Amino acid sequence: MREVSRFARSLGHPARLSVVSILLTQGETAAMDLVRALPLSQPACSRHLAALKRAGLVRVRENGAQVHYSLNKGHVRALVQAFQKALTDKR
Repeated sequence: MREVSRFARSLGHPARLSVVSILLTQGETAAMDLVRALPLSQPACSRHLAALKRAGLVRVRENGAQVHYSLNKGHVRALVQAFQKALTDKR
């Protein structure tokens, strides 16, 4: 249940939902491209990416000086299923 709670909190900010949306549509994306796509400063974008990483929603791949992010689809799927189960178990 703790992981489901972290999942829900991690998506509780519009900027994080925007990052997830970008990664869903574009696939793996360089950090600098995410910064350009969002109306956020680089440090703010980094904080939101870190929160998504802690929740297990994104994967990080470093390529030299560039950092690339992608959705951790398997983990996202498992968390969504756990979230649905938590909701149905309460009925």
